[in-house]
Amino acid sequence: MQKKKENSVATWLIRIYTILFSVTILFPLIWVIYSSFKTNQEFFQDVWALPTALQLDNYVRAWEKASIGRYFMNSLMITVIVVIVVAVMSSMATYACTRLGLKLGKPMVMLFMAGLYIPTVLCLVPIYVQMKNLGLVNSKWGLVVLYIASNLPFSIFILSGFYATVPKELEEAAYIDGCGYFATYARVILPITKPAMATVSIFTFMGSWNEYVLANMLISKPENNTLPVGLVSLQTAMEHVSDWTALLAGITILFIPMLLMYALCQKYITSGMTAGALKG
Repeated sequence: MQKKKENSVATWLIRIYTILFSVTILFPLIWVIYSSFKTNQEFFQDVWALPTALQLDNYVRAWEKASIGRYFMNSLMITVIVVIVVAVMSSMATYACTRLGLKLGKPMVMLFMAGLYIPTVLCLVPIYVQMKNLGLVNSKWGLVVLYIASNLPFSIFILSGFYATVPKELEEAAYIDGCGYFATYARVILPITKPAMATVSIFTFMGSWNEYVLANMLISKPENNTLPVGLVSLQTAMEHVSDWTALLAGITILFIPMLLMYALCQKYITSGMTAGALKG
């Protein structure tokens, strides 16, 4: 009886902690969203009050006058390309290293995952020098190359654990039916590994969409800025004109796509992250 009571108390403490933690995370997001619909006068009168009417003009000013629309499209183009390329490259590399019985398969996976232990900030100078030598400074394609390289280690790490759970008999049956390596990969492995692929794509999307350090270092032309860099520029501009609601509208434009993607694909993130824990 005493043990049951202790378990009940522990359960309620965990629930209270979870609720408080959720409120701490969600309240700033909710505040930014509803404040982005206020007038600047309402914002300065009471920063916590709800808007009396929805001011969509804030989003128009942020999108057009502050060039958030251009930054948004730059980030969208870069992120979509990176997500597609990383998904294809990481899945094919992981399949070759973990499923084809190559002698150097496991060392190659470990070599890929070594990239997880190298902080990006320690490599900023050589990265810039290399990008300059390749003529990719002030180029959106330079960011594409860097984001692909930086997202591959984590993607291969996730996929290698998931691929280890796939029964070898499925591939053997495909070989008996006349499928080659690529046909087996496309018809057998990919359909089974959809949760892991979705997890990789979501994390790649969030990492590329939010990235600031490399974009700020590599891009100096305003027309090539990504959304995070553009928001910092917008913050500097809004400080002089006190147009804080337009800035909040720009911040909302930044994180709404991530919230939507996470809400729609949450089950894939959970299944993809936990499946590889069974074997590896």
